Amino acid sequence: MFPIEEIEKIASLASLELTDAEKQMLARQFEDILNYFKVIDSAPLPEGIIADSGNDGPCFREDVAVDSGVSPKDFSPYLEDGHFKVPKVIE
Repeated sequence: MFPIEEIEKIASLASLELTDAEKQMLARQFEDILNYFKVIDSAPLPEGIIADSGNDGPCFREDVAVDSGVSPKDFSPYLEDGHFKVPKVIE
């Protein structure tokens, strides 16, 4: 089963207070999720596809800037001089 200590660590990071029953339930749910990943990993790949073992390190593509054709004025009626100006909410 998924370690309760890990559930407690996650709960602490998320500032959650969990009962023992909730910790047990989450441990079972995490275990179910991890088991589902094992099912996915065991699925056959289509012909011609080679599984990535992950041992070759990350695979990066070249980072190239491309114009999206979208301008900031398309996002908000509050654009003024290239900046977003919104109504004052704090006095």
